[in-house]
Amino acid sequence: MRILLISPSPLNSGEWTIPYFDLRKNVPPLGISILKEIVKQDHEVKLLIYDHKVNNSQQILKEAAKSDVTGFSVAHFFQYPATREIMGKLKQEKVDTKIVFGGAFPIYHAQYLCEDGVDIVVNGEGEITFPRLLEAFETCESLNHVEGLTYRKGNKIIDTGPTPLADLDRVPLPCYDDLPLTEAHYKYMSCETSRGCPNNCSFCGIYPHKNWRAYTPDKSLALMERAQKYLKYSRTPYIFLADSNFAEDIDRIKQMADLVDDEIPSYTPTRLDNVNKNTVNYFQKIGFKAMCAGVESASEDMRANVKKGIDINSVEKKFQLLIDHDIIPRATFILGLPDEHMNNVISTLKYIGHLVELFRESIHFVVFPCRQDISTTSAEFERCKSLETVADSLISTHDQRFRLWALALVYLVNVYHNTLEPGEQIAVFDRLAESSPKTVIRLAKDYDGDIPSWLLGFHRYFQFHRNE
Repeated sequence: MRILLISPSPLNSGEWTIPYFDLRKNVPPLGISILKEIVKQDHEVKLLIYDHKVNNSQQILKEAAKSDVTGFSVAHFFQYPATREIMGKLKQEKVDTKIVFGGAFPIYHAQYLCEDGVDIVVNGEGEITFPRLLEAFETCESLNHVEGLTYRKGNKIIDTGPTPLADLDRVPLPCYDDLPLTEAHYKYMSCETSRGCPNNCSFCGIYPHKNWRAYTPDKSLALMERAQKYLKYSRTPYIFLADSNFAEDIDRIKQMADLVDDEIPSYTPTRLDNVNKNTVNYFQKIGFKAMCAGVESASEDMRANVKKGIDINSVEKKFQLLIDHDIIPRATFILGLPDEHMNNVISTLKYIGHLVELFRESIHFVVFPCRQDISTTSAEFERCKSLETVADSLISTHDQRFRLWALALVYLVNVYHNTLEPGEQIAVFDRLAESSPKTVIRLAKDYDGDIPSWLLGFHRYFQFHRNE
């Protein structure tokens, strides 16, 4: 069979307009790269990246028309509008190809996606279910016998349950050669050494919740070394580990550190719970140059509401410990959490200024809007269908005034942190904390200074709303 696997970008008519971070070129898509390695022995497989600088929608349609199966890997809800646009054209032109969705977003929206026109959704990891699905197509076997699918059959939506979890040490290493390495110019070359997270933060779209598995230390290092060989195609000198919680098993990390001959310059998310005097030595020996940890909110009540189990009093000590071992701490914060009040947002903003004052150039941070990655109602899913409604659903539990104010803060705080010296940042953050929502929104609409490329989506969004 001829299989087309697509990693879609959040585009509409070749333009990024959602007020979110421009993640198109951050990392290569691992999921479809791994799936190709699994099924290429029995099928003809092609990978495509949907990006107006790499492949446009017409090229996608042309390749899909030659394929028996067209699979979309949709990681986030802001990728859906552009993907839906392509799917609509395939349906309109009656292209004879099975449309299969996989990725984090479809896991939580499988029924609604099938009602919206998707033929089949893979309900979790694809390493076992996707080859079985292709086998069922070839033998005309009932899909009801394939574990891990949601699919349309006439007017019915049938769910065969979650996918079986793969034995990670039988999962092949991803192949990077088929990706548009030169054209895409990724920020990082990425790999994964573990999946899942045992914690249960309510805002998180990691699947499955309360589950964590890892590759063996030997294979973890093999994956990192393979990604390292492709660093010449990236814009940074270290690889990115796409693990949700790299350091969950300290014994595994110690074994990796013992096995390393030459350090592998790396960057990964982790939890501050796993940063201590022993682990930082292992991190340093493996080669970590930066680690990202979620603080999310300065408010104890908000952290409790979203089940973020960290002690704010330990944050500064943990960051200092990383800095002392030449590892740059990167803190993440979220504005617009469910039921968050303005005073909670302001306290977080002031806490960010405090960290900048304390650590100066030694710390980096990123502020996110509260995405709605996990939706549970048809009304919430409706907001994922177009760029305009996706924009409004970035912070969806508050009124429009709060949403726009929080998005303006996300935009300005990230811009200023990436373009101003620490002393200037602190002064600006204080001013933003003291300003009215109307003033903050106007500042975002009128901002015309330096803008990092990954924040251009926000810039376009506020320019679009400038005259309102």
